[in-house]
Amino acid sequence: VSVSVSPHETLAVDFPDWAALPVGLLGVRCSTGLAGDEQPMNDTVSGAVRVNRVPVLDVGAIAILAPPDTVDSGTVHSPTVVVRNFGNTDTLFPVTFRIGTMYEQTMNESLAAGQTDTVAFPTWTAEPCGSLPIVCFTSLAGDMNPANDTAYDGVTVNPIIDAAAVSLLAPTGTVDSGTTITPMVSVSNLGSHAALVPVRLVIGAGYADTAELLLAPGQTDTFSF
Repeated sequence: VSVSVSPHETLAVDFPDWAALPVGLLGVRCSTGLAGDEQPMNDTVSGAVRVNRVPVLDVGAIAILAPPDTVDSGTVHSPTVVVRNFGNTDTLFPVTFRIGTMYEQTMNESLAAGQTDTVAFPTWTAEPCGSLPIVCFTSLAGDMNPANDTAYDGVTVNPIIDAAAVSLLAPTGTVDSGTTITPMVSVSNLGSHAALVPVRLVIGAGYADTAELLLAPGQTDTFSF
């Protein structure tokens, strides 16, 4: 810039604004350029300025990897999410994973600036049946970009339908002709819901009967025909 200065006057001079970049120690130099200056030794002053890196705090959940979209009731899964440190500062932060209203776990994750990692949470047993929302979010104090903190997904828990004839209790072995025997069987509900299980018993060509047995999940019971 050019300025007008009277003899023996000291004047403060403003220059256009400077954006503090790059980061690090920078030399500063200012000089006058008066034509015919008879004392060039006092024309220049020098100094230095250190530009510090401004901490950027920004972490977020990128994608939910597990559980998958559809699971069977009673199966066990390890909820997993991908998180990233978008900032320029190494950071320790909490990550929370929720499935429906019955599962919520929080883990602490440490990431270097720019690092991406996966976080595996304690196992979840798939229940209850139906469609359940999934949400996972980071909770870094002072996060400068909360828009990328949360990832959403969903899982459908299907009921398991499975009944089994465990054993034939009677008749077995050898019996005498004309003997009256009460047929008896053992049946299990291997599914995830209570069920009215139809049971059919056939002996040769002269006996057949069908009944229904109400069993709770995992229950095994005997039935007499």
